[in-house]
Amino acid sequence: MKALRKRPGEAAEEIQIDNTLEALQKEVGGYIESVTIATDLVILCDEEGRLKGKAHNCNLLGVDFVGSIIVAGVNGDEFSDVPKGILELLFRKEKAPTEAATSDVSAFTNNQVKSTSDFGNCQE
Repeated sequence: MKALRKRPGEAAEEIQIDNTLEALQKEVGGYIESVTIATDLVILCDEEGRLKGKAHNCNLLGVDFVGSIIVAGVNGDEFSDVPKGILELLFRKEKAPTEAATSDVSAFTNNQVKSTSDFGNCQE
């Protein structure tokens, strides 16, 4: 599946990853925790990342993430390709956070997001 990967200290990038538990766990370096950020979008991270002392990665929607994260789409109960445009929406640097916070995320998430008021850039 197509997903986004963000490692600490590196730019986010689009990757192709097998949609298997083993592949996802290998990428985040541990047991995966799924953080839902929209009806069809999740962030996958190592659920024990803080306990393991992993490096700070970024802050998304007021949540600090450590270690590598994967941003993936959701289709029903399954992970799926990340919706187009999410890389630019979450990780763009050219706009100030206040401008990004008012971005219309619904164009990227099939108009299913209830609120975009706190959707902003990844802050390293």
